[in-house]
Amino acid sequence: VAFTHLDNDHTCGASEFFELLHAAKYQGGDRVKIKELWVPAAVLVEDGCEDETRILRQEARYRLKKGEGIRVFSGPGQLTDWLATQGLTVADRQHLITDAGTLIPGFNLATDGVEFFVHSPFASRTAGGGLAAMDRNSDALTFQATFMEGTRKTRMH
Repeated sequence: VAFTHLDNDHTCGASEFFELLHAAKYQGGDRVKIKELWVPAAVLVEDGCEDETRILRQEARYRLKKGEGIRVFSGPGQLTDWLATQGLTVADRQHLITDAGTLIPGFNLATDGVEFFVHSPFASRTAGGGLAAMDRNSDALTFQATFMEGTRKTRMH
């Protein structure tokens, strides 16, 4: 399941529909299980989250701390700082982080019939070379899916 960013129109009702592992009150019943949660790094480090956005941020943080069930896109400096507060490094969780300009691990066009190329988010730089502040829309997930059916290749943006 991918959450492109934390705007309410992208997250509304998620905690009622999906099973979330970070708290028992979001588990059980007929909730849909999330094998792998896909989020931009901005989701993990955003301050001031409330309601549904806070719940999803907590789920993403739980999964990243645990080291499984999540794919994080891009790795801005704020993520490095947040990981340090948890006693972790980017190197500890590098296997869960995918940067723009690369294919998402675990999907192979030849064997699975699908692959996903990451267009964004980018770890944006300021004019001085530092990492730019995050913006929900600018740091949203954008992919290109390529499907192979027989000899026919179809690209979806």
